Amino acid sequence: MKKDLNLFDDLNWMDAPNYPAGTMLKMMHDANQIKTILLKVPCDFHMDAHLHDTVEQLYVLKGEFTIGNETGTEGVCFNFQPQQLHGPFKSEQGGLVLIVRHPS
Repeated sequence: MKKDLNLFDDLNWMDAPNYPAGTMLKMMHDANQIKTILLKVPCDFHMDAHLHDTVEQLYVLKGEFTIGNETGTEGVCFNFQPQQLHGPFKSEQGGLVLIVRHPS
């Protein structure tokens, strides 16, 4: 077994393209139409609603993350089907979110 990236260390973070300023990401896996992304959102984060061609799961690891009218705190998982509009997104206190996208 190969050890890859650590979710909680300070290594391998980069500015998140197509996200609001201050949002950072760590790409954990990107192959065969499957992506696992660690997203660090800043305080007062806001992003408009959108959709994907894939299933998307969002796991709140730290802080809080609101999608539409539902706020998730640590341990909450949000699930979206392909082409399902989801959002808007916000986080007043910031947070750490694990995103998994895969074909249905």
